[in-house]
Amino acid sequence: MVWPASRCVLLDPGVPDYVFSIDQTEQGWASIDVKKKRYQGCGRYGPLLAESVKLYARLAEEHPALSRLAVCADKNIIRDIVAEELKKKQAFKVADLPIRAIEFDNVDEISGVTARVEVADKNLMVLSLSFVFTSSKLKHYLLYDAIHASMSMIPIPNWCCDIYLPSNPLPVRYGDEHALVLFAKDYPYKRGGRSTCIDLLYLWTSSLPPPPPREKMYPNPSGEPWHTRKPRFPKETPASFCHHVKFTSSSHAFWADLTKGVLCCRIKDLMDSFFVHFDFIELPPGCKSDTLDDSDTGPAEMFRTMGCGTGDLIKFVSISFDDSVPEDDIR
Repeated sequence: MVWPASRCVLLDPGVPDYVFSIDQTEQGWASIDVKKKRYQGCGRYGPLLAESVKLYARLAEEHPALSRLAVCADKNIIRDIVAEELKKKQAFKVADLPIRAIEFDNVDEISGVTARVEVADKNLMVLSLSFVFTSSKLKHYLLYDAIHASMSMIPIPNWCCDIYLPSNPLPVRYGDEHALVLFAKDYPYKRGGRSTCIDLLYLWTSSLPPPPPREKMYPNPSGEPWHTRKPRFPKETPASFCHHVKFTSSSHAFWADLTKGVLCCRIKDLMDSFFVHFDFIELPPGCKSDTLDDSDTGPAEMFRTMGCGTGDLIKFVSISFDDSVPEDDIR
């Protein structure tokens, strides 16, 4: 099943296990059609893990808010992986196994996979995915392209960088291809006796082969299959910048701090260049705010948002909050 581009469906970010959490007599559920599956950097079990995953949807025609998404992992494939790992139990410490020993005897009685919708835009849907029989640190992105009915699974590169919060990736369309982009900071390393870390963009796209090992360029571990890009910020970029909102137009990618302004770059530069030049766009006059994002007012996303509407028009929406209204005007 391929979702038409014109549909608007509201989904709960929590994605239950189809086998363990969904009433099998409930009507309207159908598996999402996948014509092609890809996997990169998912370890020795990557092909099996990618093959084991299925997505299900229940689209309510008259009430889109009731539409639901579910995921499941093939129990036979999971059992085969567990069986292979059990053979190593005598040769390795249990803590070193990629499968948690506590789950060995109960593999048929537990939910095999958990997921969360991170972002859905431009007919691309990104889920964060974890298998309960693997290390809690090992998570994947599952990217579904509704236009091409394809699904890709890649590891989240949290072993080599700190991803700026919120950590959901930016999905990007580039011609017939798609990509995921993360803004991150390398883990600190020693240089000249001082601890140093740098901003990097992590890019994954199915159109590029995995990058070469980067140990000679950086002391941190490789982010394979993610490619790295070095951002070049203009001098007017604020010293502190929050990544509240991220979005794309037909030609540019945007990261917005809803209290200061927007960093943007060309999508072509992201895809084709190591050094990526950014521009900084200030918020409209009178919209800079130092009182949002604190314990008194709450997160900036409660009062503001930004995105790209029809064409390349960027819309910025801001609503009043108590601290912005003079006491005499409060009624």
